Amino acid sequence: MPQQSMWEGFLLQFSDNLSSLRLMEPGQVLGTWRSW
Repeated sequence: MPQQSMWEGFLLQFSDNLSSLRLMEPGQVLGTWRSW
């Protein structure tokens, strides 16, 4: 996989996680970051 598309996928996943973090409780946020 080209590195550019790898970064694009990472940024898409990262923005998805950020948008979901806003909807989560603090405890769930910690669990989400640990799962990374």
